[in-house]
Amino acid sequence: MKIGLVTTLMFFLLSVKIFAQVLSSDSLALVDFYNATSGNSWGNKANWLSGIVGSWQGITIDSNRVTNINLSGNNLSGSLPISFCNLTRLKYLYLSDNNLSGNLPSCFGNLISLNTIDFRNNKFTGAIPSTVINFPKLADIFISNNQFDQLPDLSSLTEFSNLLVQNNKFTFEDLEPNIGVLNFQYIPQDSVDIRTDTIVDIKDTAKFQAFCGGSSNQYQWTKNGTALAGNSHFQGTATSFLTINKVALSDEGYYACIVKSSIIPGLTLYRKLIHIAVNDTRLTQIITVVPGSNNVCGDKPSVIKATTNSTLSLSYSILTSNGQLKADTLIPFLPGSVALRIYNYGDDTYKPVIKDTIIIINFPTITSIEIAKTIPTELGGALELSVPFQAATNFLWINPQKDTTFANIYNKNVVNENDEGTYTIKVGMNNCYYFSENVVVEFASLHTLIVYELVSPDGDGKNDVFYIHNIEKYQDSEVTIFNTWNQTVFKKSNYVNDWSGSDLPGGTYYYIVKIPSLNKLVKGSLYLKK
Repeated sequence: MKIGLVTTLMFFLLSVKIFAQVLSSDSLALVDFYNATSGNSWGNKANWLSGIVGSWQGITIDSNRVTNINLSGNNLSGSLPISFCNLTRLKYLYLSDNNLSGNLPSCFGNLISLNTIDFRNNKFTGAIPSTVINFPKLADIFISNNQFDQLPDLSSLTEFSNLLVQNNKFTFEDLEPNIGVLNFQYIPQDSVDIRTDTIVDIKDTAKFQAFCGGSSNQYQWTKNGTALAGNSHFQGTATSFLTINKVALSDEGYYACIVKSSIIPGLTLYRKLIHIAVNDTRLTQIITVVPGSNNVCGDKPSVIKATTNSTLSLSYSILTSNGQLKADTLIPFLPGSVALRIYNYGDDTYKPVIKDTIIIINFPTITSIEIAKTIPTELGGALELSVPFQAATNFLWINPQKDTTFANIYNKNVVNENDEGTYTIKVGMNNCYYFSENVVVEFASLHTLIVYELVSPDGDGKNDVFYIHNIEKYQDSEVTIFNTWNQTVFKKSNYVNDWSGSDLPGGTYYYIVKIPSLNKLVKGSLYLKK
C-alpha cells in the first residue's frame, strides 16, 4: 500500500510539472482534443502529452493560456470535444486540410477571443454558431470545402475582412445578409435538398419543392436537362413548387430546379434530382387475332379479324414488303407470309397494346404458263387462245374490252379491229387468282402499209390526197416527196394522209416512206393529176 501511494504521488507531481506553464483547463482541453481527433495517427505530434505544453506541435502559449493552434494538414480526424470551448483565450485556430467532421460544439461561442478560424478542406457539418457575432476581434473565417449548412449574419462585426465559404451547403438565405462583407467568396455551393426517387400512379398529381431560402430567387424546373414550359400539365415551372397534373407515362424522367438570386450575383443553386417512375394502373388490353381464309390473294383481299377486350379501335401496319395494307384489309402480292402489327395507344382506362402477327398465304405457286395461239392475219378470221387444262383450277380470260371468259380457252369466230390488243389469262383455285400472263394479239392486215400512187386534188372525194393505208398507226413515220429534179417538195414526220399537191404542177413525183419502229423503208413514184 505504501509503494502504490508513493507511485501515485510521483505521477501527480510529474503532471503538475509538465502542465504547470498553462492553465489546467487549457491543458486538459488539449488532451481531450488530442484523444478526440485520433492524436496517435497525426502526421506530426511532437512532444504532445510528454513535454511542456508550449513545446507541443502547433501550440502557442501566452501568459499561461493557449492562444494559437496550427495543426493544418496533420491528418486529424474526428470532431471537436466540448472541452475545447475552455480555450477562451484562443486567437488563431488553423485546422485546415484534415479529416475533421461533425458539428461544432454548442459552446463554441465561448471562444470570444478568436480572430481567425480556418477549417478549410474538412468535413464539418451543421451550423456556424450564431454566437460568433459576439467575437469582438473576429476578422477571418475560412471554411471552404466543408458541409456547413447555416451561416449567421456577420455584417455587424467591425473587424471582419475575409469570409470564404465556397463549396458548402449554404443557400441564398445564408448568403444574402453577408453580401457586403469584404472579400466574401461564396461560389459554388452544393446542390440543395436531397435526391428523391418516387413512384407516382398514372393520372395522379405530383408535387415537388426546391427550397433555397432567400428573398429574390428565380426558379426554372427542368426535365432530363431541358427547361419545362408552364402549362395546364406542368404548373409552377418558374416557382419553388412544381405540380404535374394528371401524370402520364411520358412524365417519367429526372427533374431538377435551377435557382438564381438577383441579390447574390454569379451563384446558381441546383435542387438535387427527383426521379419519377410512373406506375401504370390502367387495365391491360388483350388483342385476339382470328385466322381468316388461307386463299388470300391480290384479287380477293382479306379483312384482318382482330379484337380487344376494350372498346378501343385497332390500327394496323405492315412490317414486310409482301403485300399492301388498306385499313384492316390486306392485299398480298405473292404467296408466303405477311407480318402485321396490330395496336392502339390506349386511353385513361386502358394501357396501350401492341401485337405482331404473321398471316400465311397458302396457295400454289406458278412461275410460268404456256399460251397456245391461233391468230388470223386478216379480219374476219377466227381467234383462239388457250392454256392447258388443270383439274380443280380456275381460269379467267380478260379481253381488250375487259370482257371475261371463265375457261382455259378463249375463242372468237370472226374478229374485227376491236379485237386487237392485250389478252390476260388468270389462274387460281377456289376463285382466288394467284397468277396471270398477258399476250398481245395483232392482225397483220391491220398493220400492212398500202400506198395509193394516184393523187387528183379535184375535190370529188376520190384520191384527193396522197393516201397510205395504216400510216396513222405509226407515229414515228416520215414521208418525203421529190420532183423529177430530185428536189424535195414535201416532208413530214407522223404523216396523217394530208398532202394533196394542189400547189404543184401535175406530173410524176417520187416518195420515200420510213417507219423506224418497223425498220421499214418504202420507195416509189406517184402521179399528180391536174
